[in-house]
Amino acid sequence: MAVVTAPKRHPLRLAGLVAGGLVLVAALAALVLFLWLRTYSPLDAAGSGGRFTRQFLEHCLNGTNFATGKVGTPIDFISFHAKGAPIYTNDHVRMGIANQLRTIEDGFRIIASYPELKNKPIVIGESDPEGCAACQGPQLAYRNGTMYSSYTAAWFARKYDLAEKYGVNLEAH
Repeated sequence: MAVVTAPKRHPLRLAGLVAGGLVLVAALAALVLFLWLRTYSPLDAAGSGGRFTRQFLEHCLNGTNFATGKVGTPIDFISFHAKGAPIYTNDHVRMGIANQLRTIEDGFRIIASYPELKNKPIVIGESDPEGCAACQGPQLAYRNGTMYSSYTAAWFARKYDLAEKYGVNLEAH
């Protein structure tokens, strides 16, 4: 028969470990709460969202909040996606920046039509040349060269130009 005894631990060290663990748990809880509050009621639409976005924003601004029974729902930021439309033909890729910029302009136009939303942060969560990041094939080989980076540089500045044109707050993209 063997008797195993736990090593003697100093009570202050144990208290420090417990306190440290509680501080870590509290910090993680605070982070989760902050993120939850920060993203309390975002709008995230594929493309500009068009009619859906308008109806959603109308509801958030003027409709009944069914959680509180009051008029209106807080909006912390508004997010949408903007994709290009490259065409692959005869072993050649023609990039489609117009589609992406049109989507961004449509989204900004919708948001700008509500004066109370013009200062809300806008996050363009997905903004890239095409909508198939996981796809493979020769038509996507442009991703491995300078075409992708050149395309990105071309629309990056134009997004800020559009935000300035509509007086909206482009925060992230």
